[in-house]
Amino acid sequence: MQKVIIIGGSDAGISAALRIREKDPSTEVRVLLADEYPNYSICGLPFFLSG
Repeated sequence: MQKVIIIGGSDAGISAALRIREKDPSTEVRVLLADEYPNYSICGLPFFLSG
């Protein structure tokens, strides 16, 4: 299993995490944030809701 850490919860960070999960659902993806909550824009909602 591959592990990926993304630094930053902006639209770009969340989009990258979503794309990685689309390409390989078995990949463990972590997003590091400066604060407690990522940017829950339209592209981030599926990632947030899927856990």
